[in-house]
Amino acid sequence: PYLATHRAMIHAELGDMDPARTYLEDAKADENTDPGFVGLVHATLGEHDEAFEYLNRAMDRKGSTIVSALKGHPAFDSIRSDPRFRELLRRTGLPNL
Repeated sequence: PYLATHRAMIHAELGDMDPARTYLEDAKADENTDPGFVGLVHATLGEHDEAFEYLNRAMDRKGSTIVSALKGHPAFDSIRSDPRFRELLRRTGLPNL
């Protein structure tokens, strides 16, 4: 699942939206895919509602590794001003995040 999200992210960053979405759908079809990484790709694609849906799933799922990237990863720049993002940061419970 990590490879599919990684490929989706690369294509999204390059502006190749069709392959990005294809790889993203492949990743979403695998139940082992970390929903935080799906949210990351959706944010990169500019799909903010979907990004928050999956980021919230990641917060509900213990062990998601994306939590530590919320504050600094540039893919989240497009959603930082959204009040839902501040709520995600609050939910982490991590100091200085």
